[in-house]
Amino acid sequence: MNRAKTNVEKICCIGRMLAAAANAAKGTVSVVIPIRGVAVLDGIGGGFWDPEAGRVGCESITGILNRASR
Repeated sequence: MNRAKTNVEKICCIGRMLAAAANAAKGTVSVVIPIRGVAVLDGIGGGFWDPEAGRVGCESITGILNRASR
């Protein structure tokens, strides 16, 4: 099985899409961001572990979430 690492640009794009969806929701929304990776490979010590990409991705979400969504 081939695996491809997502680059920072794609992570930011996904974060913006997630925040836009949360902002557009009609009801209460909670956004939970895993800060230690979402899978074994991108967890601490994993082959895809990239704390800088994680930080940038988190900022791409929190930077555009409506204050009511935080």
